[in-house]
Amino acid sequence: MNFRIGLDLDTILKMHPLIFNNAFPLESCKKKERETELLSVGFYSGDELAGYCVVIADSRKGILRPWVGGVLPSFRNQGYFTGFYMYLTEYAEKNGYRYVDANTDNYKPAMLRMLIKLGFDIVGVGETAYGDGCKIKFRYTVHAPVKLRISITDKCNLNCFFCHHEGIEACCGNEVSIPDMERLLIQAKKRNAAEITITGGEPFARPDIIDYILQYCSTWGKPPFIKVITNGILVKEKQMENISRYKGKLRFHVSLHALDAKTAECIYGKTYDVSRVENTLRLLGKYQIPFRINCTVLKGLNDNAGQMRDLIAYGVNHHANAVHFMELLVTKQQIELQGYYTDYEQINNTLKEALSEYVVEKEEDTAKRHTYNIADHQNGRIAVSAYRLSCRAGCQNCSQENDITIGSDFRCYPCYLMADKTCGNALVSLNEAVSERERFLLQQDRQYASAHLYWGE
Repeated sequence: MNFRIGLDLDTILKMHPLIFNNAFPLESCKKKERETELLSVGFYSGDELAGYCVVIADSRKGILRPWVGGVLPSFRNQGYFTGFYMYLTEYAEKNGYRYVDANTDNYKPAMLRMLIKLGFDIVGVGETAYGDGCKIKFRYTVHAPVKLRISITDKCNLNCFFCHHEGIEACCGNEVSIPDMERLLIQAKKRNAAEITITGGEPFARPDIIDYILQYCSTWGKPPFIKVITNGILVKEKQMENISRYKGKLRFHVSLHALDAKTAECIYGKTYDVSRVENTLRLLGKYQIPFRINCTVLKGLNDNAGQMRDLIAYGVNHHANAVHFMELLVTKQQIELQGYYTDYEQINNTLKEALSEYVVEKEEDTAKRHTYNIADHQNGRIAVSAYRLSCRAGCQNCSQENDITIGSDFRCYPCYLMADKTCGNALVSLNEAVSERERFLLQQDRQYASAHLYWGE
């Protein structure tokens, strides 16, 4: 099905009696047309007309309001009005409207459920001459897209000594429930969450929550881009098969800091079997899920060109889309971590040496990364980056680009460097948490990160 604006009035006049068994309200239409703009939307199955709706477009108030319309009998019960309202909310977002209004009768439960599922709020009740005389008024509020980063568990099967726990103060043992996750996702849809990053702890300690998020978001008109952050050890094939059914864009970020067992044990704090990660990468390939490898560069452990070269080759051989070599996040107070810090320029210089055996087709340099797009004749192309963490790129990058972090306690955490600071409870009100985060970030000194980070000797 598809929807197009511009259906002519003559076609509507002929179609309306076939849908409603009465004449189109022409005089009322002409009156409305004198007062405001009308959009005539045709519902199509291929090129065949299936229905229509006339929409009142009040640009002064920023409101789109469906007025009259329906679907021909042979096309009913096929989801046309669900598709139409999804189309209309997208049109509103693209064309600067703030709201989409809708009315339906109390005796139409399918319509009521549909509007609630699509993110409309009940804003009032009125009277009507039909059914039980009760009309329910709905409104969809158009928000700018946001990116959410949701920690679904504090638990992790590894014990990386440098882990910053997503900027959350401490592992507090919270267990996320499916009903609470549903409450958050309902709000996320209304808040126009375009991206959702699933993180932890280790998310695959809670595969049930991962499955629920993907299943729920698959029902959205525009499923968000979902990223899953994992160390790749706990993933099972059945889980990956379920994940591969997600209807939106999907990507995995696999944390892999060392390939040899001795170095890995120093980093992860536990005996580490890289073959289990290799199995996850194989599954990602089998189910055609894009992924990148993330490596935090630690001085004296995994910072030489040979180790970087090996990890790049590993990524190429396992069909990774990208390999990122990332700066360590360490503050002036974290004395125990300062000896492991390698600055961005040194990472980039070592990476250039590691890439000497490859053909670099293109380089891209931004505030956050220097990327080398390399060619491999067997496996295509792969992007290899020296990655500057957001805190080191400047606080303005956080407020402009970074995800909104929500902990497993559903609190909003605005800053990796202020792990004890929260900005509201997203479960109670995601809108309020997002607004409080924005206010908090605007009040901070733009040089806060520069003053508190460790920058090396």
